[in-house]
Amino acid sequence: MVDETVADSMETRRLLARLRAGEAEAFDQLFAQHRACLHQVIDMRLDAQMRRRLDTSDVIQETQPEATRRMLKVDRILRTGGLTESQL
Repeated sequence: MVDETVADSMETRRLLARLRAGEAEAFDQLFAQHRACLHQVIDMRLDAQMRRRLDTSDVIQETQPEATRRMLKVDRILRTGGLTESQL
């Protein structure tokens, strides 16, 4: 039997491989898989005043499109072997 941590790591690797293969929906699945961890990190980073004004789930939802954009940009950079002048 595979323990939960190893299974999670294997699934993360599969999703990353799918993402590298160009499957954009793999990023959404990866993001969803790690949503609880993201929630904890954001909760720790927000002070009490900000937590009263912002819902952590809203922060995650607002962050996902930017994270997707950046992940695709990193993927393009890795596929082409470096930054182009317009990316600097």
